[in-house]
Amino acid sequence: MSTNSDESPNSVGRKGEDIACEYLSRCLGWSVVDRNFKTRSGELDIVAYTPGRYVFVEVKTRRTHRFGVPVEAVTPTKVARLVQQIHYYSRAHSIDLDRFEVCLDVVGLTLHQGVLACVQHVRILP
Repeated sequence: MSTNSDESPNSVGRKGEDIACEYLSRCLGWSVVDRNFKTRSGELDIVAYTPGRYVFVEVKTRRTHRFGVPVEAVTPTKVARLVQQIHYYSRAHSIDLDRFEVCLDVVGLTLHQGVLACVQHVRILP
């Protein structure tokens, strides 16, 4: 996947989410069940499912490490907001949180001169 330096941050982010979906499905065998689910307090980038587990994935895409690696952009405040969004999503989709393991992951992507240079996948919760 390539990107130009003159692309908007939104288009870079969208490409990052596309790459992350491909990584989750092809490399990990997870099913992507939802994308860009909006709530009042923000958006869940990707909701994936693997037997017995829902994984909510925040995607961070950067063109450089000038401001740190992408996963570092997920602060404790952002994690708290994502947890609220996960509970909202679970209620809206009738997901019984006692029957499924629920995880929060971050996939950080770095695109260097338009080419995917690095994928970092980190489990935040539990």
